[in-house]
Amino acid sequence: MNLLNIFYLQDLLHMGAAQTGRFMVVYAAGALVAMVLCGRLYNRVGAGRLFVLSMLLHSLGIAALAAVDSTQDLLILILAYALMGTGGGMGANTAQTTALMDFDGAQTHKASVLWNINRQMAFSVGAALLLMLFNLLAQRWSAPQAYHLTFAIAALLGLLPLLPLRSLPAEKTHHE
Repeated sequence: MNLLNIFYLQDLLHMGAAQTGRFMVVYAAGALVAMVLCGRLYNRVGAGRLFVLSMLLHSLGIAALAAVDSTQDLLILILAYALMGTGGGMGANTAQTTALMDFDGAQTHKASVLWNINRQMAFSVGAALLLMLFNLLAQRWSAPQAYHLTFAIAALLGLLPLLPLRSLPAEKTHHE
């Protein structure tokens, strides 16, 4: 989403690189706060609840991008990036903790490498799919409409993992 939104902010709203980059600071701050909180809450509330909250926050942030029409929508952009960062940080922390908790110290570094390869592949495939979706929508609608539709679809897609979330084994919801 960040890549697609950077194109939107720079190409359609004519913001400069420094101006759009500042939103990533908001994203990073949200992610930092979420990761610290998630580390403290993981054993208390469990992975399932943290996953739900992270997906809701992240998707709400993406959906907020669809409401941005001009540079005057600065508060919406700040809120969108804060929500995406918080949801993304919480989701990443919860997912990595849950995925690596069954490995002992000697295996953790190997599992961590696999985790990071998987994460980078998911980011790359996600960026390619959303950019492709935007390009398909831009053939039928104006660029602003295509961006807004892509943001709305991405927000909905971000909620899809809620469907199989109940299948998360109970023993993987808390770290010992």
